[in-house]
Amino acid sequence: MPYEVYSGMAEEDLKALIAYLRTLKPVRKETPPLKTWIPFYRSLFANLWLKFFGRFSNPPAKAPIGGIKRGRYLVERVSLCGDCHTPRNFLGVPNRSLYLAGTKVGPLGDEISNITPDKGTGIGQWSQEEIADLILTGIKPNLDNVQGLMEEVIEGASRGYKNMTREDALAIAEYLKTVQPIVNKIN
Repeated sequence: MPYEVYSGMAEEDLKALIAYLRTLKPVRKETPPLKTWIPFYRSLFANLWLKFFGRFSNPPAKAPIGGIKRGRYLVERVSLCGDCHTPRNFLGVPNRSLYLAGTKVGPLGDEISNITPDKGTGIGQWSQEEIADLILTGIKPNLDNVQGLMEEVIEGASRGYKNMTREDALAIAEYLKTVQPIVNKIN
């Protein structure tokens, strides 16, 4: 749970998130085992890790309403796209030089796509409308569908990206088109 990233969420949105979470019924789902190079005693090292690598930030008074600023806010503070689409080192620290460039080994061991606007290895050939369509439906421009974690976040248990407004999906698409293109072939 990357709660420190939510520190950059506008208070109104954070309160809405908490209110929504409180409406959900508990679900029993086994947590995948952690894969670490040493026994990582989280209770002992979590505070130290957060001190050095935590991504705490000051929240805006109000969430941006539209455009690129809204898209960036949704990508970085609400949807947390970078948590899956940015590779991490052996300590779990995101490699900011490959921001949103995808990774061959994602959080559950699967490949995660490059969503930078690189024309060869990312989504640079896609229109903003095609990006928004993928966010809302899970269907790629080539009519293939997303799989794994991305499918889960789109479909959601009761709410997912499919329930997002088209304006927000387009704001995300508009922002993604402004991110630095990075060549990073994943699949």
